[in-house]
Parts: sequence; structure tokens; C-alpha cells
Amino acid sequence: MRLLAVIFALAGVLSVHAASTALIVVGLTANETDAALWQRLAGQARTGLTARGFAPENINLLAATDGQPVTRDNVLAALTKIRTSTGADDSSWILFFGHSAPGRDGQPAFQLRGPRLTATDMGDALAGFSGPTYVLFGTEQSSDYLTALKSLPHCTAIAASNGPMSPRFPEFWVDALNANPKATFVELAAIAADRVVSYYKEQSLAQAESSSLLAEQVIKDAPFADVTVPPAPPDPKTTAPSAAASVTALEFPATAPVQGDEEFTTQPADDQTKLLLSTAQKLAETSGDYPAIILHQEMDFTFNADRTSTETKRLRVFLRRPEAVETWADFDFIHQPPSQVTVIESARVIQPDGTVVTMNPARLNGAGRPPNSELPLPFHVHLSHVVAGGIVEIAWRVEHATESELPETYVEFLLAHPVPVEDTLVTLRTPKNVPIFHQFRQLPEAPAPVESTTEHSQVLTWHLAALPAWEPLPNDPPERDLEPMLVVSSLSSWDAFTAWFRRITQGAFEAGPATNALADKIAQAHPSPADRLRTAYEEVSALRYVAIELGIHGFQPRSPDTVLANHYGDCKDKATLLVALLRKLDIPAEFALVNRGSSTDTSFPGWQFNHALVHVPPSEGIPEQWLDATDGTTPPGFVGPGDLGRNALVFSSDHADFLTITDSKQATSVSDSWTVAQQPDGSWKGQLERKLTGLADEALREELRPLTPIQRIHWLQTYFSNLSNDMEFSDLTLSDLSNLEVPLAVTIEVQTPPPAQPFGPEHPLASAPAFPPGLPLLEAVAAPQRDRPFLVNDGQLLHYEQHITLTFNHPVDLPAVQTKSDDAHAKSAIAYSRPDPHTVVRNTALDIFSPLVPTSDYAKFRRDLLDWRHALTIFISPSNT
Repeated sequence: MRLLAVIFALAGVLSVHAASTALIVVGLTANETDAALWQRLAGQARTGLTARGFAPENINLLAATDGQPVTRDNVLAALTKIRTSTGADDSSWILFFGHSAPGRDGQPAFQLRGPRLTATDMGDALAGFSGPTYVLFGTEQSSDYLTALKSLPHCTAIAASNGPMSPRFPEFWVDALNANPKATFVELAAIAADRVVSYYKEQSLAQAESSSLLAEQVIKDAPFADVTVPPAPPDPKTTAPSAAASVTALEFPATAPVQGDEEFTTQPADDQTKLLLSTAQKLAETSGDYPAIILHQEMDFTFNADRTSTETKRLRVFLRRPEAVETWADFDFIHQPPSQVTVIESARVIQPDGTVVTMNPARLNGAGRPPNSELPLPFHVHLSHVVAGGIVEIAWRVEHATESELPETYVEFLLAHPVPVEDTLVTLRTPKNVPIFHQFRQLPEAPAPVESTTEHSQVLTWHLAALPAWEPLPNDPPERDLEPMLVVSSLSSWDAFTAWFRRITQGAFEAGPATNALADKIAQAHPSPADRLRTAYEEVSALRYVAIELGIHGFQPRSPDTVLANHYGDCKDKATLLVALLRKLDIPAEFALVNRGSSTDTSFPGWQFNHALVHVPPSEGIPEQWLDATDGTTPPGFVGPGDLGRNALVFSSDHADFLTITDSKQATSVSDSWTVAQQPDGSWKGQLERKLTGLADEALREELRPLTPIQRIHWLQTYFSNLSNDMEFSDLTLSDLSNLEVPLAVTIEVQTPPPAQPFGPEHPLASAPAFPPGLPLLEAVAAPQRDRPFLVNDGQLLHYEQHITLTFNHPVDLPAVQTKSDDAHAKSAIAYSRPDPHTVVRNTALDIFSPLVPTSDYAKFRRDLLDWRHALTIFISPSNT
């Protein structure tokens, strides 16, 4: 064994001199993601070989370019050229990146356009080589190549894996080459093999690959014991940037020049980094008062014919002030192999003096990753040496595996950030023969793309102008209607979406024995259709809501009987059960999808939904209504928060249509009734009753439901004290929270302290307390200006009314007074009356009948609301009437 180790250590020692030659072959790939990976590995391998000492002109790369594929003849011709131009003292390195599969004769064949390159071809081609030859078969099912080369004494070869899955070994081997460019061929194999083992252990996955090594005509399976790896000296040739510095031209490093297991390396400042910093500072000065600015971002989205996909993102961020450090030194990524694999490709920090600190991606990828679990979990990446005045650069890719149950694609890629973006490059790669549709939203000035093609893909590239910071505010319309994004879908129409959804939900609405039994029980107890609907709704609403959205169940509901057996379900499950129950009770019911709290672009098909509910068309004894059994706080017939006014895709028996969700009962309303009397000491005492419906009712139930009785009293006393600082609230009565049929009502006793100086009978109104309306809407319009539309009450109609009855100690001389205001979005009225000499009644109402206020109308809308509130702060004086 020691002798074998010595032989291994000597392998490759004579491999680097002036005549060393390399051939890198990128084979035929099934999709654009694999093509990009093999091209990247080929480029990084060329960089590593150059650092090793190969002359650039002696490194030949065979890869498909401009539609010209690599063929068997190309490869054999290149091998013949090496054989005829090298001698016994000249070494040759031959690297294959691609796919292998057994041919008809059972021997492995490297996938190329036209005839494949077989193990026999390789054996015949390399038999004529006289110098040391080192071969990497970076493919799956490649170990049998070694048998074909075993008779060649001058050949050392590594096969990545004999398994059918694409191996990780080639990536780790290329990483090892760049980190240890002076290591021997065998040492590189040992490093990569150890990395493979570590990778599968870290991800809690069964190892799906195992490499094999041929050396001195002996084939050995990994691990490759007794191989030591000497530390490699830094090579300055691999660290120097190659492009002119600007915010866009300074290239992101494809492979970070970090040696071995070091956490980072440091390079001194140069003219490029200094120029980049000075350019960044000038741009930041004109970008507004933001703590950071994104100088450049690249977003590359690849969709493959096999429905796998890859996202690659690169950011270059200038940190203008210290508060930006916390945001841009820490990143969270989702990593859940094999369905989603996230890899940090490069990361570096340019400090204010131009010094470059380059992180080791291997260390970043290994740090903080969670064990494999059933749910996607984030892993945290912290970049060291980040300071204000410097620049952060980070690049990562996310690989999404095929989900065979989901044959369609719909993805929204957000383009903006909380800080301005100076420069953006977006690339979209879609299969040549598979139609994929795209659309920019909230980006009216998107330029025409630059079009190109690769072997597999149609490529569209956009260079976007500067993007403003994305800064959401309260009372914004749905973010999807404001935030710039690129939307990609494989669906050509909503009819195609409907057909797909019907396929994955086929049979889901059929009632089983348990559902039939429940329907029979309801029918026997309730002869009225309306009572049957209400009871069925209450049965489903009472089931626990549990969001279970793993795999296909993110789209496909469970069967009604399964939901009943589990006693829980998510929105799709509950809606499916309710549809099945109602249909069994002879009540027409339809399953509906909606984007709750957001919006749906009905002109661009795709999975834009996050919620499911039930539509009941009008029938005998039952008006049209929408049933949302998810929350447990929404009575039948009332639409839950985030639903009203949205476009829902409703599935009837033979088609699907978009319908606008309406409320057949009433809009959100808040009603305050104050009845107070003046006491002999000048104080006031009485009660307030507040009644709520719609969203206000639902929101208060959600707040109070999890609290204990004492906690509820404390919460409500705090809630009402915000109405008036001059009143004390006590002796609270709350209606039944569990009775959804009755609007929520709260009654509370109120009292004011005696005035420090009592008012005489000549000024009775001056002693009246203030009764401002308790509406969060009035706080929301505090800003005098707004650069976007203003959404009231989640887009639902809002009605507020206040009734005040004051009984004075002295007669009050007050004529009838009435004021009104009416504009495009709201109307209000205030009316005073005097039913008897001691009593004053004030009634006021506010109706918001157009809840989405355009930017141009906001100032007047706000002013009218504030004027109305001001008119309610004091009682009108007779001298002013």
C-alpha cells in the first residue's frame, strides 16, 4: 500500500512543462441547466490548468458554439492532433464533462451529436499516446471506461460515478484544481472524492455516486487512501481582475481564488477596485438618501424541457452608511436537496481602500446549512470584513429539480430591492421547442430583448434602466400591482390552465362514505336548503385549518373523506369537502381559486392563487354567495378578509370563468352609540355600544379569540381608551365570540372626571366631552402626500356611523344643524337635533364607496376626512349656527 501511495504521489509530477497539452470536451446535454454547468466547469478547468502552468494555446476546448455541436469525429481528430504533436516526455490532460450511457453493446458511450464516443474509441485513441496521459470522465455511468484503458501503462484516469444520477464529483474536482493547482492528478481525485462523501452527509442524503481511479493499471474505488495533499502556494495570476472597472464591466469571479480550506484570501487594492469605489460613491450621491445602492445585478433564469430550472443571481452593492452593513453582510437561502439546491458561487468584499477580501464558497456553502427535513429551511451566510464605504459582491444559483406531478410552470421573479438599482441585466433561457411565455409587469419601459440561441435554448436578454427602490407603505394596493417583476409561464391560455387543474383534481370532489353519511345527517335534521347550507358550512368551518402544501398537495386537494378522517385540512381541502357536501345536499356549489389579499392578472395565465373557497350560484331559497370556511371567524355569506373584490377562477361542471367576489349581505361597518348624562358635579356618565360587521368584526374576533377573559377585558379597555383620553371605561360586556350569525358588539360604561371649573348654564355645550370617531383610517391619512394609490379597508366598502345622545343639567338652546360632504370616493353627513330642552342628539355617518383612491385624488380625499373629523371634536356652538 505504501508503494502504491508513492506511485500515486509521483503521478503527474512530470506533467507540467512547456509541451503539456490539455483537451476539454463538453458533450451533448439534455437541457440548458446542464449545458451551463458543463460550460462553467470547462471554463473553470481551463483557469485551473493555466494556473497549473499549461500554456493557454495548449488548452483546447471543444464545446457547442453558435449552433455547431461537438461530434465524435471532432474529438477523435483533437486526440489525434495531441498524439502526433507530443512525445514521450509530454503529458496530456483530457477532461470530459457531459453525460454517459451504455450503448447497444453494453459499453459506456459519451453523449455527442451523432455517433457516441465509446470506451473502445477512447482505448484506441489513447493507445498511440507515448507520454503520461491523465483522463477525467466527469459523467455518470463512467467506471467501465477505466476497464477499456486498463491495458495502457501510461494512462491515469478517474471516473466520476457508475450510478445513473449526474454526479457532484466533477464540480468538486474542478474546485480542487483551482484551489490546489500544483497538486497531482491523483491528489485532486482524492480531494474530490472526500468532498463527495461530506456533501451527502451534510445533506442527510444517501450517497448516489462513487468514483473510481485507474493508476498503474490498477483500478481502485473511492476513497483513495494514503494520499496527502501538500499546501499549494498562492498564484497571483489567478487573482487579478481582467476587465476594466466600472459598475457593470468588472466581472464577477467565476471561481474564487481561495486556497485549500482557507476561509478567505486578501488581495491589495488596484486601479480597478479604486475606480469602482469612486464611481460607486458618485452614483450614491445622486440616488437619494438610501444607506446602500445596488450598482449592478444580473438575473439569469433557465427553464429546461424536462421542467428543471435554474436561477443564477449576482449582486454588486455599495454600502453607503453603517446601517447598510447588517442588511448586506447577511443572507438567508433556502436549500432542500434534491428538490432545491442552492450553491454560493462567489462572494467578495471590496473595502473602502480598495482591498479585496474573497470568500471561500466551499466554506460559505457548508456553514449553517440545516439537516434535510420535510420543510424547506433557510441557511445563513455571513460575509466577513463588510464595512460602510465598501462593496459587497455575491453570486449564487438555485437549481430546481423536476416535479413530475406538476407539468406546468409559473414563476414570478422580482426585480426591485429596498434600495435603488443602477444597472440590471436579465437573461431568460427557454427550450427551443417548448413554448414558454413571459411578461414584464410594472415595467412599462422594458426594452426589446437581444435574441440569441444555444444548442438547447432560445435566449432573451434585457438591459434594464435604473430601477427605483421598492418601498411598500400601509394602505398600498396589492404588491403584485406595484412591484416590478418578470413573469414566466408555460401556459398559453386560461383554458390550458383549467385543463391542467382538472387533471390533477380529477375525482377530488367525489363524496365518499363518510361525506355521504354527514350529508344524510344534515338533510334529516334540516329540511330547508338555507339551513342545510349553513350547517354544512359550520361543520367544515369547525375543522382545524392546517396548511399542508408539500409537493403535489400544494396544488391538489385531498379527498373529502380524507379531510373528515383527519379532522383538519388547508383551504383547498376544506373547499373540496364543502363542495362535495353541498352537492350531495342538492345545493349547487363550485370550487374557486383566488389570490387572497392580492390580485390576479386575468390576461396572463398561471398559478397566481394562494387560497380556495366555494361559490354558490343563486338557486331556490338561496341567494348567490361565497363561502370561505378557512378562518373559523367568518359567518356564512360574509366574505373573509382579502377576498372581496378579487377575481376568482370558478370551476363549474364543464368550464371555468373569472367572477368578481361580492358580498351578498353588507359591507364593513362600525357603529358607535354613546348615551351619556351630565352629573350634578359636572362630570358625564353613561355607556358606549360598538357594533361591527365585515372586516372590522373579523379582525376584532381574531384579536380576542386566543385571549383569556381577563386579557380580553384589558385589551378592550386599552382599545377604547384610544378613543378619548378624558374618559374612563369600565364594566365591559362582550357578545358571544363563537356566534358568527350575530354581529360582534361591545358595551362599556364610560365616565369623565368633574371639570376643574364648572361651566355655567349660559354655556352648556362647552362642558360636553369630545367624541372622536375611532377609525384607523383617520390615522392612515396622516401623510399629506402620496406617490401611489391609497387602498381603504382592503378594497371593501366601509360604513361608519356615530350616534351621540347627551342629556344636560341645563336647557340647551340649539337649532337643527346639518352638514354634508360628497366627493368621488366618500360622503359624510353630520346632523344635530334637540328632542327636548335638555337633550342634544348628534348623528354622523361616513361612507367610503370607492375604496381605491388614485394618487391624484388622495389630497382632497384626505382633506375631506380630516375636516369631517375636526367637525366631530367639539359640539357646535349656538353662536356659530
